[in-house]
Amino acid sequence: SGAMPTGWTIGNVDNDATTWAIYGPTTSYAHSPSYSVRHNYSAETADPGQNGWLITPAIQLPSTGAGALSFWSRNRYAAYTVYNGVLVNTDPDPTNPNWVEIWVQDDLTTTTWAQETVDLSDYAGNIIYIAFQYTGYDANAWYIDDVTVTFYTEDVLPPVFSNHLPIINTLRDDLPFPVTVDVADDAIFNNPIMGVNLYYSTDDGTTWSAPIAMTPTTTGNTYTGEIPAVFEVGDVVTYKFEAWDDHNNYATAQYSFEINDPVWIYYDLIGPTSFNGSTSFTWGPMVYYENPLYGTTNALQLLTVSGITYTATDATLYIYGEDAEGNITVLYGPATINFPTAQTWTTFDLSTYNIQITTPYFWVVFGDMTTCSYYAIDQTYDYTPYAYIMYQGTPFYYFTGLTGEWCIDAYVQTGDPALYFAPVVTAALNANSNPTLTWDALTGAASYDVYGADDPYVEFPTNWVLLADNITATAYEYTGTDAKKFFKVVASTNLTGGKGKKVPQGSFKAEKVSFDVLGTIPARNLVK
Repeated sequence: SGAMPTGWTIGNVDNDATTWAIYGPTTSYAHSPSYSVRHNYSAETADPGQNGWLITPAIQLPSTGAGALSFWSRNRYAAYTVYNGVLVNTDPDPTNPNWVEIWVQDDLTTTTWAQETVDLSDYAGNIIYIAFQYTGYDANAWYIDDVTVTFYTEDVLPPVFSNHLPIINTLRDDLPFPVTVDVADDAIFNNPIMGVNLYYSTDDGTTWSAPIAMTPTTTGNTYTGEIPAVFEVGDVVTYKFEAWDDHNNYATAQYSFEINDPVWIYYDLIGPTSFNGSTSFTWGPMVYYENPLYGTTNALQLLTVSGITYTATDATLYIYGEDAEGNITVLYGPATINFPTAQTWTTFDLSTYNIQITTPYFWVVFGDMTTCSYYAIDQTYDYTPYAYIMYQGTPFYYFTGLTGEWCIDAYVQTGDPALYFAPVVTAALNANSNPTLTWDALTGAASYDVYGADDPYVEFPTNWVLLADNITATAYEYTGTDAKKFFKVVASTNLTGGKGKKVPQGSFKAEKVSFDVLGTIPARNLVK
């Protein structure tokens, strides 16, 4: 509700005006509608800053069974966190020296809601107080919701799934879909996991496939499996995980993706969870996707892109292609575009520009947004390693301390036949009995790189060895002593090659300009 729960107290040790308080109504910063409790940041108290305690009423724990504290936690500007912790004492005075820490926030990147469960068995038979302590200075805001203490006489808690990246939409119906997920039993009883199964469906879960047993890795809690290539273009594939412990407590988690041509691809599966940007420089969000048709006989055609800003603003649209070595080609732009309506999806039709993508990756960039323009981000999943941005007209910077994916969507279809001009290599032994590679010069190539591997089927370029870097000649002599060697020659339009695929040029700490998503964002205008 909109009031502090009965019996809860606030210990404002630093005596600043900023302390724990009810926050809301809100859609993003309450786990269950429509309020949470928040400790905001402030710079009014000198570093180390705030020291705020949110303390429960007295809780009588039974002498037998297991007690568990459960709560939902979320952070804004998590990278600025000084200390967020949960402590237990038999005295509610925040200045009492006998508080014992039972949980501490050690993940300083995640900014989405996360459920935390803490075992209270060590305090069985006692009357205790539980405190949420915030210590910080000018940045991190900590939100707490749905706090419960539950008592169990036996294990009735199911396993917990984590670290799964849902499959995104695709054009391909001819490939299997590998999946991974972490599975662990509940934090209270932590009994053995007896099995994890994978299922799939094409009728929204009305009927399911036979179970596919997932395989545990040798270390950790990760399980791997594969959805077979048994679908057709036009299918919406639903899949689910099922896990159970040795007390037959079951858990399931369900996801879905679309196979179609054309199809929308996007990482923001939940939609905008907040808006972020810069108050100090011109910037713009950028995101890359893998080309699902790379390595086939067809290019990928980009038809439309879509995005959403906090306020109406202009931007500059760029489309880049990126090859396996990190070389960038401008496929479209710069072109001035306009987001005319705040917090509303805007689509930009590119179908008349015949953007044919033959590189393994492509980028969509909404650059050159003015200072104090903010862009939607979905902080639920991390498909890419950084929140990439264009900084004052220069791409490939990123915001540190900001997780999730920009809400930049792409509508793609199978394109024209892909006219790949890879070097045709001839190999022969020279007078020294060394393998000599020769090839014809390629139009537009400024240099060549030669790779070698003992197995021609290992992943390129990760498991291939770079033998010659940035050579301009069209021949190469191998002087190694291997009994067998396979070679690959890669042409580059860059004299210096450029081996660092998607290596950022620099970073900026995420600024304190995140805005809650209030109300309902209109649905995507998905062209069909």
